[in-house]
Amino acid sequence: MRQPNERSCDTPSVAEIAIRVLDSDEIDRVAAVLGLSRLHQGDGFYLVAWRGREPLGHAHLALTDPPELQDVSVRPEHRRQGVASAITGQASSRTFRSANRPAGRSPLHSTCH
Repeated sequence: MRQPNERSCDTPSVAEIAIRVLDSDEIDRVAAVLGLSRLHQGDGFYLVAWRGREPLGHAHLALTDPPELQDVSVRPEHRRQGVASAITGQASSRTFRSANRPAGRSPLHSTCH
């Protein structure tokens, strides 16, 4: 019997996931499976997790003060595989690089709805 935190051999690894900013030619593909309710909000961008050409999940990073991570979403069949953690880690890295903050202090604010 598999332990709760143990991966099966067919579970993809987080290393196979690419996180990148949503490109205009990817909007239809992502919107079809995840939705993009904040696409025209105008204060940030979406980070999308991909495995090959398949969108797995996304989050909107609002470039407010402080930056805010919004609408983190992972498709049900890809949950509990580290996708949301990879997305939030990338968002945090991007805010650290863009802000001159002391080490250990996250400039990223996240909200739950």
